[in-house]
Amino acid sequence: MENNDTNLTSFDTMTFSNRLQILKTFFPYMPAGSQKFISSYIKISELSNALKMCSDNSNAELSACSSDTQKSPFELLSEIKPFCSKNEKDNIDMALNFVNAFQMYRSFMEVEKESEGNEKTSFFDTIKNMLTPEQQTMFDNYQTVLNNAAN
Repeated sequence: MENNDTNLTSFDTMTFSNRLQILKTFFPYMPAGSQKFISSYIKISELSNALKMCSDNSNAELSACSSDTQKSPFELLSEIKPFCSKNEKDNIDMALNFVNAFQMYRSFMEVEKESEGNEKTSFFDTIKNMLTPEQQTMFDNYQTVLNNAAN
């Protein structure tokens, strides 16, 4: 896991205090004998804060299940990416790209089903219609270049 101190989860922000953050900052400057005690103190304090938070039922804001707007598993993947290694991030991106491609394919199939009685639309025309006018122009330019290269 990459060490990125700027990425804190909601749980982290609810279980730490400024005092603990100051101790964590001082930790490398302490003598080795003190570090053992201070590291234990920090972790015990965080555990105590977490247990208190759970017993007070003040963690409702952390529960995705109690929210009116449910998050998808893909939103979860996007939220955990900052805490992952490069390889894990690449795997998440690959999974998200696969899901996006599948959703695009499903959209295309719905358009095909709706236009069965109408003039048939090619896959590329359907994709092109989803683009902005600038992207459509670029798409046409690439298509022309690729067609010329194939001939």
